[in-house]
Amino acid sequence: TGDGFLTGPADYDSAAIEGWFASLGDEYGPSVVRLTHDDLGRVGDAIRIIVYDAIDRVSWVAALPDELGIAARTIFYVVERYNALMVELVHPNCTKAIALADLAAHYGLTIAETIGVGDGPNDLEMIAEAGIGVAMGQAIPEIKARAALTIGDHANDGLAEFIERELLSGTGFPEHLRARRT
Repeated sequence: TGDGFLTGPADYDSAAIEGWFASLGDEYGPSVVRLTHDDLGRVGDAIRIIVYDAIDRVSWVAALPDELGIAARTIFYVVERYNALMVELVHPNCTKAIALADLAAHYGLTIAETIGVGDGPNDLEMIAEAGIGVAMGQAIPEIKARAALTIGDHANDGLAEFIERELLSGTGFPEHLRARRT
């Protein structure tokens, strides 16, 4: 819903899910709301559906949109620290590239006048479409391959350093980065 994660009763949680939910609380504060399965089925304003569990228990989700006859994109994230896989099901037009283009248009810019920064599978389209695609240091290989450059990782303030060096210098849009590759 944008306000947190709505999920079913805790008695259905696997060890992977328990670990993930515990880490969410540590990182974002209380964000998990437990509902009955019937109540979950009545939620009408969810922006995405996430399936998270051990890798061997989640792979079936790839076929779910076709089986249900719904239009959805599936985005897979490997979560190595929990030997888990997270799958997001989102509307086919729910991409960061579309959001970036809309935001640019709102400010009278073109997508070519934007910088997209990312690290995961849900950033692929944005990195490819932005005027300058920037990969975080911890980015997956597919992001690094599409990006014009790779900066430091989030744990070492890579984005802040990039913004200070390239965007706050007062010289305008960093055109010199367009042709650069990692």
